Amino acid sequence: MLQNFVIVGITGVGKTFLELELQHKHGFYPWPKYTDRAELRKEEEGATNIVPVSKEAFQAMLPDFIFTLKYLNKNYGWRRQDYALNRDKNITLAITLENLANFMVKVPGFMPIMLHVELSNFGLIENRVRRRDGFENMTPEQQKYVNEKIQERIISARYDLERYAFYQNIVNKYGGKIFVIKDDNTIYNEVIPFILSNKEKRDKQSMVSIANKYR
Repeated sequence: MLQNFVIVGITGVGKTFLELELQHKHGFYPWPKYTDRAELRKEEEGATNIVPVSKEAFQAMLPDFIFTLKYLNKNYGWRRQDYALNRDKNITLAITLENLANFMVKVPGFMPIMLHVELSNFGLIENRVRRRDGFENMTPEQQKYVNEKIQERIISARYDLERYAFYQNIVNKYGGKIFVIKDDNTIYNEVIPFILSNKEKRDKQSMVSIANKYR
């Protein structure tokens, strides 16, 4: 069995970015998430790991989902069939921290990767959200909307930070790893090398297991 990874962390920490980097540069399979969120972020446009559908379509698909969550009043779901058809690949998905415990029970076999940002470095989160939304090219009215959205997400992130010890225990329980994101280089210098190392380790174990089976 190949090693799969579930990526968690507060909003703006780089979950989607990491998932896409693993897909485009290292051949991982980003388990598509279906959502009734109408507006896609700039980096999500054209991405294969997010599929926007209508609210009615999402509700009709509920029996197809192996896992669902709600974030900021928007629904997200991952199809059972997508998972089953890609078991021969290293699968990744990104979810919210508050849903990690439920996911690990419902979909076993994933290693949790937690991207953590200290409260003193929350400016990094704000800057990332503004950058990915194209803040500088917006009208004043649009910028006001983005700033309000950022504050909403920061409030959510502060709540998650208060429960850090709880999430830390879950990650440790399932043999995962927590990374403190200091800047944009942390993903490349620490997170991706760790994931690739564990991928290769599990791949070798699978090959040995298969070889022993046919001896």
